[in-house]
Amino acid sequence: MDLKQLQYFVAVAEEGGITAAARKLYMSQPPITAQIKQLEEELSCVLFLRGARSMRLTDEGRLLYERAKTMLELERSTREEIAARFFAGEGTLRLGVVSSVASSLLPGWLRRFHDLHPNIRFELSEENTYQLLEKLRAGVIEAALVRTPFPAEHLRAIEISSEMLVAAGRAGFFPEAERVTLEQLAHLPLLIYRRWERIAEEMFAGGGLVPRVLLRSDSASTIAAMAESGLGVGLLPQSAAQPLEKSQVRILPIDGDGVRTTITAVFRAHATLSHAAEAFAQFVQDPFR
Repeated sequence: MDLKQLQYFVAVAEEGGITAAARKLYMSQPPITAQIKQLEEELSCVLFLRGARSMRLTDEGRLLYERAKTMLELERSTREEIAARFFAGEGTLRLGVVSSVASSLLPGWLRRFHDLHPNIRFELSEENTYQLLEKLRAGVIEAALVRTPFPAEHLRAIEISSEMLVAAGRAGFFPEAERVTLEQLAHLPLLIYRRWERIAEEMFAGGGLVPRVLLRSDSASTIAAMAESGLGVGLLPQSAAQPLEKSQVRILPIDGDGVRTTITAVFRAHATLSHAAEAFAQFVQDPFR
């Protein structure tokens, strides 16, 4: 199995057939057909179900497709990193970020980082914490901005900022209030950022309460948008709620000890970082970022 075979395989999988893949790769069909056949023989399995007009991946094919995409991305990024070493200050920062940071603090941070390193380009992956940690360990990204808690084994972690969980909703849900209690929240239709679901349940259970959860989502920005629409009250990290300050949404602290989370930049421990990733590691340690 080599990278050229994987490139042909991915093209056939994405285009749904040899003819379309050949057109995409500006090639004739026979070499692609031969390479796919050779790949199946090497792996001793069928990768495609052949139909009259299309080809669909088998279960084994889907597994190889996911791995092949990762390997081809690593090959491309490795070439970029090696080339960038010949041009001081250049390169690409392959950065993963959770949605609650991407929709709030990240734009300002990247703007200031870009001012300091104008020749560094960006490739962003926006997924949940555990998906980003998997990509980081696989080398698909070099750095990730995630929220605690998370499994930190074999990772270099740099704490950036700590903040509280807040309630965000239209004024009708808590008129005239300056703060909101857990008991009040338990009777409201709650919009939960799924990353916080277990933590929120434990917070309510500590007060002997069972929350009324109306909606769960993997995206903090979706929770914020739903709160702005008046659907319910979102439970969000404080920075993720900031874009709502200019709307009709009220953002209130929650009485009690509350829940605190820390935004953390993580890198693979003991890994040799590219120029771009090393520059970013230095940047996030600057308290004036």
